[in-house]
Amino acid sequence: MKLNFAELGGVLVAKMAEDRLEAANAPRFKAQMLARLGQGVTRVVLDMSGLDFVDSTGLGALLSCNKAMAERGEMVLAGPGEKIRRLLAITRLDRVFSIVDDVDQGVRSFQG
Repeated sequence: MKLNFAELGGVLVAKMAEDRLEAANAPRFKAQMLARLGQGVTRVVLDMSGLDFVDSTGLGALLSCNKAMAERGEMVLAGPGEKIRRLLAITRLDRVFSIVDDVDQGVRSFQG
């Protein structure tokens, strides 16, 4: 899983460069995210707009990153499509994660 990182208004934005978060790439995703979080990042928007599929391993990786963030900040999920939103609702993870419509809304959520 390749992630592209950028900073917008003091918020780290991580964009997934693949359309699937699954057993084959979830460990790389988790390692890249935890490496960035280990650099003292406190506010993250995870751009999921291009994501089409997440399996249980992918959900576990998201939860691991969220747990790491909960100790020092917050991670917001931005732009998940309808399928991913349904998955998050079915698994009740929509109660764990802050979910917004797009990256701009995610960045604004940290600014006020």
